[in-house]
Formats: sequence, C-alpha cells, structure tokens
Amino acid sequence: MQEVATFGREVTLVQEPGILEEGAKLSSEQAYLARLALSQVKILALLPIAKIALTETEQQAARTYQLAHLILGPAAAAPMLCSKKCPDPFRIVCPLAKVGKEPIGQRCPFEQQYVAERFLAWMNDLGRTLEDLLEMERSAITTLVTLDLQEKRCNAILADAQNATLTSRAVRDVDATSGVPLCWEDVVHANALRLNEVIDKRRMILRDMELTPEMQTKRKKALGNLKPAGADLASRQSDNADKLRRAMRGEPTVVDI
Repeated sequence: MQEVATFGREVTLVQEPGILEEGAKLSSEQAYLARLALSQVKILALLPIAKIALTETEQQAARTYQLAHLILGPAAAAPMLCSKKCPDPFRIVCPLAKVGKEPIGQRCPFEQQYVAERFLAWMNDLGRTLEDLLEMERSAITTLVTLDLQEKRCNAILADAQNATLTSRAVRDVDATSGVPLCWEDVVHANALRLNEVIDKRRMILRDMELTPEMQTKRKKALGNLKPAGADLASRQSDNADKLRRAMRGEPTVVDI
C-alpha cells in the first residue's frame, strides 16, 4: 500500500529549517522560515485544519500552493484559469493556444510569471527582501501587482481592432412611433474607463508610499537632503525661464562655476 501523509500541521508548516551541524548558524532564510513556522503553530492551535490523507507528491503540491498565497498574498490568486472559452483578445495572442498546448484548467503560466516578476520589482523599489518585508508593504505590493495585471488585461482587450477606437456609437433616442433612431452618442469603452481607474489607484498608492518623484522631492526637502539651487524640476524650469528672459533683453548672464 502506498504511504500517505496527512494534510494538517505537517503541510501548514512552510518548511522547517532542518537539523544543523554543531556550531553552524541559521541562514537568514532558515531563520525566517523558523519564525514563520513557530507563528503558524500558535495560530493553528486556535484554527485546526482537517486531516486529509495525501501522498508525498500531493502534500508537496499543497505546500507550494499555500506558500504562494502566504508570500504573495491575494496576488497569488490573480492569474486567470486557462479555458477553451477564454476571450479572443487573450486566446488569439497566446502562443500555447496557437499550438494547442494551453494548460486547460490550470493557471496561465504567462500571468503567473508576470505576477512573480512584478512582485519582485515592486519589492526591489522598496529596498526589501522576502526576509524583511513588512506586512503593510506586502499588502501594498500585492495591490500594485493586481493593478499591473488588470492594466495588462485592459490593454490586451483594447488592442482588439474593434475596441481600438476606445468608443462605440450607441443609439440615444428613438422615435416612439416608428422606432427610428433620432440621435446617437459615443460611449467610452468600459476597459478604457477601467484603465484610468487602475492608473489613478496605482498613483494614489505610490503617493502614500512616497515612491513618486513628487513625494520623494517633498521628503528630501523635509529631511533637508535636497540641494538648495534648482534641485527640483520646478526650480530648474523657473531658473531656465529667468535666464532666457535676461538673454532676450541682452542682459549679461552669470554662470556659476
């Protein structure tokens, strides 16, 4: 009979750091996993998981699934499930669908890779690693990754020829007797509106995290780390405009060396 493992605490624990040789020290990754495992043990005492018989392979798959959601948060569930009924804007350009090798019923591998890359990119902007990433930062990054993915999908839909104009002509009013249209109106495509919402939401999050150039300049000013002479864009533009006016009036221009 094939041996089975239990889907319980053994799977819920991410990965134990293992037995160390005498005198050896935990690496940063092992220490992180050890702290994570200890925290989960405490939580599971309050929320026990049902016992389910799993083979070693199935247990590893369950562990990977859980670890993805633990690290990436809700963004791990963002990649679409591949389907034969996948909308044309996505299916037509998919290289796997073109050769009939799309993973039906599984997550889109391209979107999975995109989510992972965007998560690492945003985390790098914060100067963080998986070991020292704060939960509030993880939450913000997860939202940014989801917005990036939604923007990618909106662009794919709007790239379709019939949607590329971003508007469609719709009947606004008809004659009550004959039913003949009397006037029309241009309706903005729903994905174009959604795209604007995504961009605005991302800008708000980046402002809150002080990652936009504007907020970084304000932060440097507040900390006194900004050079006084024309360090920000507004000052440089004003400086250049003054020099241009003086040059047009024939006044001498002083050049700092």
